[in-house]
Amino acid sequence: MYRPLGDYERILGAWLDHPGVVAHVDVGPRGVRRGFTVLWFGDVEPPDPRPVADLLAIGVAPRYQGRGRGRTLLWHALDVARAEPYRARHVVLTVADDNARARALFASAGFEVIDWDYGAYDGGQRALRMARSLAPPPG
Repeated sequence: MYRPLGDYERILGAWLDHPGVVAHVDVGPRGVRRGFTVLWFGDVEPPDPRPVADLLAIGVAPRYQGRGRGRTLLWHALDVARAEPYRARHVVLTVADDNARARALFASAGFEVIDWDYGAYDGGQRALRMARSLAPPPG
């Protein structure tokens, strides 16, 4: 799933050992793993004690793609980020510019591109940085 972007087997393993990382595995009937998310909480800026949540990875097993599983995982990650004990003020993520499906999913959930040239993946794809506020709506 991430192979075209680089050595994510190594990268994900390193992320999971890092403090502040919260992983979620979506397990369906009969223990089938349908997808996962990896969030990192950090970058606290005074005077706001709330961290920023970085959605490091979201993945859906191929047989569950196109069925809304990615959207469910994304909303779950946003719920985790906004809840105790994290109460993040916003969520950021990085996505490959050629990943139209993921970009559309993130945009539909309120993410906006904040950096069109955030570097590149090991596979050479240009990286875009996106963000979404978790502030409650006004009113």
